[in-house]
This record gives sequence, C-alpha cells and structure tokens, in this order.
Amino acid sequence: MQKYYVVMSDIHFGDENCTLKEDRNQRRLINLLEQEIGEGKIQNLIFLGDILDLNLSQFPEAMEGKGQYKGFRHLIRKLEDLNIGHIIYVPGNHDYHVFQLDTYIEDEAEPLRRGERVKGVPDLWDEIEKPFLSGIVSKNINFLVSYPEWNITIPTEDGEINILLTHGHHLDFKQALGKDIRDLFKESGDPLEKKKDFEKRIALYQTIAYQGRQWDVSAKIIDAIAKTEDTISRVKRLFTDFLGQLRTKPLQDISEESINAYLEFFASEPDPEVFVFGHTHREGRTYKEITLEGKKKKVYVVNCGCFIKGETGGTAGSFVLINGTPEKMSLEERIKIYKV
Repeated sequence: MQKYYVVMSDIHFGDENCTLKEDRNQRRLINLLEQEIGEGKIQNLIFLGDILDLNLSQFPEAMEGKGQYKGFRHLIRKLEDLNIGHIIYVPGNHDYHVFQLDTYIEDEAEPLRRGERVKGVPDLWDEIEKPFLSGIVSKNINFLVSYPEWNITIPTEDGEINILLTHGHHLDFKQALGKDIRDLFKESGDPLEKKKDFEKRIALYQTIAYQGRQWDVSAKIIDAIAKTEDTISRVKRLFTDFLGQLRTKPLQDISEESINAYLEFFASEPDPEVFVFGHTHREGRTYKEITLEGKKKKVYVVNCGCFIKGETGGTAGSFVLINGTPEKMSLEERIKIYKV
C-alpha cells in the first residue's frame, strides 16, 4: 500500500479569518486528499503548529467552533474517515499552550494525582505519547504531541531521505523576546545552556501572549520582565503585534543562517535533506545552501502556507503532501504543495 505524509500548518482555529472554520472548505480539503491519496495510507498526518489560535481566541471557540462556524474537533472527525496511521501535533507559537499544558499534566499533575513526588520542572522539549488532545480522536488512531519538531525517514532504493518538520517560530527573533537565533553562533558557552536560554525566552513570550487577551494584565507583566538588554519600550513594541516578524515573508527572505542555527542547536537530526516549516503563511519550495559540520549542503526547504483569509491567494489554503514510496524520484516530485 502506498504511504503518504500530509502536513498542514497555520490553520488558526479561533481566528475570525480561519478559512477551515467553514464546513464547505473542510469538505474541499477532504475531497482533495481522497483524490490524491486514493487507496493509499496517510502514515503521518502532521499538524505543524498554529492549528489552534490560543493567543487570539478562547480554547472552547478554537476547539468547538462558534455558531455556524466549525472548530478543530469537527475537522478531526472528518479526517478520521481517511486511512490514517498516526496524528502528530507539533505546537507553534499560537498554540504553544498545548505543549505547556501537556508537560504540566505529565510532569506535575499526574505524579501528584498518583501520590508520587514531583521530580522536577516540566521539560522544554518533549514527545507526549498520551496528550490531552488525543481525547478528540474517536477512532483507533495514535495521536501524539512532539515539540519542537518531528522527523520522518523515508527508505528509498538508493538510501534514505531525512525530513525535519518544525513550526518555524524559532527562526523569528520576535518569538524569543527580540533575540535572534543566529546570535547563538556568536555567543560563548555550553551549546545546551544556550539552547535552554533561547527556549526559555520563547516560553516566556508565549506565556505572556497567551494572557494577552487581557491586555491590562499582560502589560504589567511586560514591564516586570524588561531587562537591560530589552528596554521597556522595545518589549512593549514586540507585544503590540502578535503576528510576528516573519509573517508573509517569502522563502527567499528566510535566512540560510537562521535555518543553519536551528539545525545546529535544536534539531535532533541535524543533517536532513528536507526542512519543512510554516509560521510565515507563505507557501513555497526552494533549495538553500546550509553549512553543516563545516560542509556545505543543499537542503530542500518547504513552507506549508496557511488557511487564513486574505493570505492564501484566493484559495482556502495549502498543505504539503509527501510521497513515501521507496521508488527513486526527485524531491520536487516527492514533495508537493496542494491548494484547496
């Protein structure tokens, strides 16, 4: 049976401009997947971040919809009718709270519920095998949460293809309180500690952004956390726009050095042939020259696009379909972007 991998990013359920809140657009998506996959199997259905918009909406609206409009649960119900092996949820910045909740439950709440001692603080990166979101899946489909990435290895006739998938907010300096991921190359110190510090800044920003629905509270927090390297006025400017610095930027504007820094400091598999991300809301495919362990390498970089009205070129949105066949084919043939 032919295997496929489906990747969707930046649906933003809860945002009034989400196109998949409309049932007709969900049906179009399902019809297109059925048409392209046929009798094949979706080995992994990968939600690559910002699926729920928990910075701009409430959890109930993002999950259940509102009035005539649908939420994430409704989409899952429709997708379940397809032949899916695993659902992988990789949180981004607008749904980072999903990962936070899972780590708090797994590392703090559940041990206490079982009468055990709490051993430490929640992880900054983790793979959650029994996430709370798995409760929305009614059929026997494995559902897990993985942050900040997911990796696919496709065996082929002449070797294997390694594909790294991450939301992409690590490439956006705004998401780390104004710190650029490329600065990690310039700083001295232990690489793991630098990685932890950068991720903590992301976690702090997302925590405040999640509370930003009540601006009078978050403004006070912003003033409290402002440090010497980030003046109060600069921090406030960062938080006046939740859209991010890379939104709508085309692939040619994404720095090779930023991707290189992510692979160097964050990737569990730092030598992929393909780098898939979202975050910018601009779909596209191109090759970028990345330096890995002192050697230059061409990496195929793919952006999923989004499902946001006004940012999709007149369509409902776009997704990435990866052909898992072992047969020899070019990356352009194997990895395609489809518009709904």
